[in-house]
Amino acid sequence: MTAENQKPGLWLRGLLTAGLYAVAVGMLALSLPAVGVENTPTSDPDTAAGAFFCLVLSTLFLAATAGVSF
Repeated sequence: MTAENQKPGLWLRGLLTAGLYAVAVGMLALSLPAVGVENTPTSDPDTAAGAFFCLVLSTLFLAATAGVSF
């Protein structure tokens, strides 16, 4: 294959990487409301669980981004 035949694939990988990165940043932004909130017995456990879930998903999306860009 010549370099010209590989350009569409590189653009597709670049766009996929950018999209995955944008989703990861969005998931991190969703967890921001729970940052700095003290966990007390009266705090909402659903907020903490949701923030943890968003952080786990953002980690998975960042790992997928690294895999696609590699």
